[in-house]
Amino acid sequence: MVKYQSVALNQKQFQIDKHPLEKANVFSRWTYFWANGLISLGNERQLEASDIWPLQQSSRCKIVSTKFLPKYYEKKSIIKAWISVFGCQAFTIGVMQLLAMVFSLYGPIVLQKVVTAVESTDGAIDVQSLLLSIGSLFLVKITQATIQTQSDLKNELMYVQATSALQDLLYKKAMVLNAKSRKTKSTGELSNLFTADIWWCLTVSFNANQMWIIPLQIVAMLCLLWGVLGYAMLFGIGVMLLSFVLNRIVASKLRVVWEILMEKEDARMKVVNEVFGAMQVIKLNAWEERYQEKITDLRNNELKSLWHETLLLALSSAMNNIAPVLLTTVSFGAYVLLFKQTLTAAKVFTALSLFSMIKAPMMRLPQLIANWMQAYVSYGRFCDFLALEEKTQDFVTQNVSSPNTVIEVIDGSFGYDAEKPLFSNLNWSVKLGELVVIHGAVGEGKSSLCNILLGEMDKYAGSVAVNGRIAYFAQQPWIQNMTIRENILFGLPYDRKKYNAVLEACALSKDLSLFAAG
Repeated sequence: MVKYQSVALNQKQFQIDKHPLEKANVFSRWTYFWANGLISLGNERQLEASDIWPLQQSSRCKIVSTKFLPKYYEKKSIIKAWISVFGCQAFTIGVMQLLAMVFSLYGPIVLQKVVTAVESTDGAIDVQSLLLSIGSLFLVKITQATIQTQSDLKNELMYVQATSALQDLLYKKAMVLNAKSRKTKSTGELSNLFTADIWWCLTVSFNANQMWIIPLQIVAMLCLLWGVLGYAMLFGIGVMLLSFVLNRIVASKLRVVWEILMEKEDARMKVVNEVFGAMQVIKLNAWEERYQEKITDLRNNELKSLWHETLLLALSSAMNNIAPVLLTTVSFGAYVLLFKQTLTAAKVFTALSLFSMIKAPMMRLPQLIANWMQAYVSYGRFCDFLALEEKTQDFVTQNVSSPNTVIEVIDGSFGYDAEKPLFSNLNWSVKLGELVVIHGAVGEGKSSLCNILLGEMDKYAGSVAVNGRIAYFAQQPWIQNMTIRENILFGLPYDRKKYNAVLEACALSKDLSLFAAG
């Protein structure tokens, strides 16, 4: 059963409690003992919203944005601002991931030593040395797991903070776009920008250190393989390089397909949002089939690009799965057939262990390259969006000519296109206490006149002053996918007496009584 819970109702508890990680000691941090309480509670019953910890102070959007926004406005670059704010965290995470990678290489070394000792024909086994090696392997693996999990936690926290910073930047930019800029971006484009594009960019930041650690990991494993198989590894390196070249070609083609796919997705989302915004008009004019056909055609066109993407991803996946097997076959074949060497149990098990370990980074690296290609496209869309013109900060001031005046427009020129302003030489004044009714036919500028007071139009000349605050009720309704009561309460606690008084004041009691549930 899905249960809706409002976090706002538990705000008092959130103000008292802190995230346990903020007050955990060193032992608790490294062993994750601080999470035991919530895990135990989850085993006993279903978790409620009030059971979840509040965010850490360092991960709150308000805290993160106060660090990120000044850096962005100073450097005018998301990447430079990200490096300034999260660079030290990313470096620390990278060092920890590098140490975990180095410790992971100790296993095959110990394996070779143990198997070599076991298959020894002279019968002399240094038990003390073997026990020391196995014991050290146990300690190294514990250290590796501890460092790896800590780096994963820090990486997740940095991901949350980077998400907050980037979303805050984009939302604030969307709120200050002028009328001309808003016309250049459709709702579908903005929807993709805040969902798909932001995901690609943040995924790359999450895996940023892997781009230099994985190549080092592959090189280190190849060096160990060289010590096991000698010159036969050159054939394996050739197979690996061929695999990288082919994956690079596929990744470049994927980038082109993704750019085309984004454009087609934007076009489809634009029409879909237009349908949702004008549903009543479409129903009254019986245009359902026409718009359905249009959306279907756009979707079919989009599916063609999705099919191309699927084929390229399947080809990339096939090459990534074949490459390690081919690498093993070619290396062992060259070692035995060309160099006339004998494969011992120690060499086979050690080589197989290294080949098994090298498979994951070899498959991961092309995927990371493809992600970077996609993120490059998304980052370009971010830069285009952030470069759009903004409305002037002093569009609406409070500098009225007299205390009795609440609204004053002097010699104003406004519109959405500088060459064709909707209002020219507009002079308008409203005194305190006056009731003003604006009437006229459809399309004569009634809503546009209200948009002037909201600062939602471009100002080309004159001044606008409002002495006080504005309450604006748009013609287009906006509701949540909840009950009428929840829409009215908007997250606040239910007070029956106050709720009924509000319904009476808004003359909604009679309307609601017509519903089946009252």
